[in-house]
Amino acid sequence: MGQTLYFPVFESDDLDATYAAAQRLLALADTGRMNTMLWADAPEKSAIEGLLDAVPEPDHPATIAQESERSYRPGWWTLEASYRARPDVERPILNAAGHMIASVGWWDLVWPEVPELALPSRSEYSELQLMMNCAGLYRDEPAEGHRVYLHVKWTTFEGDRRAEWLAEQAGLQILGPGELGW
Repeated sequence: MGQTLYFPVFESDDLDATYAAAQRLLALADTGRMNTMLWADAPEKSAIEGLLDAVPEPDHPATIAQESERSYRPGWWTLEASYRARPDVERPILNAAGHMIASVGWWDLVWPEVPELALPSRSEYSELQLMMNCAGLYRDEPAEGHRVYLHVKWTTFEGDRRAEWLAEQAGLQILGPGELGW
């Protein structure tokens, strides 16, 4: 078992620029087994259903659920949709969800080997998130603009060094300290 360490590497009010930053990081990864995930939150179920109608059909049944009274947004509706190795879904998702509190996550990536840092290629906990109109790992902090979070395996030897190297290769920089992810 383990956990990710995630780092903010890009922030902008421009969704296209934010997506371009995420794409630069994805270009560094082996994406052959990639899953693309969409999560979105809205106060009305009709907004979530409209979003689901506007995006490509997920590869697995989508989940729509109402938040409990104990959640950070009681009564809101949440969508979770999964796509297997389908980069063609990204732009339609961004176009449909860009005005909502939402995130796109890319899972099952393989970050490359970094010989000069003695880091092997890494598939565990190698993820990327694009946050729309929110901050925080779980979309629990509504915020202006959009963010990219880079996830790496949390180890004392590897985490910070791999994240810094990946960000640098993509023309980005670490914007804040790493935080424990999932």
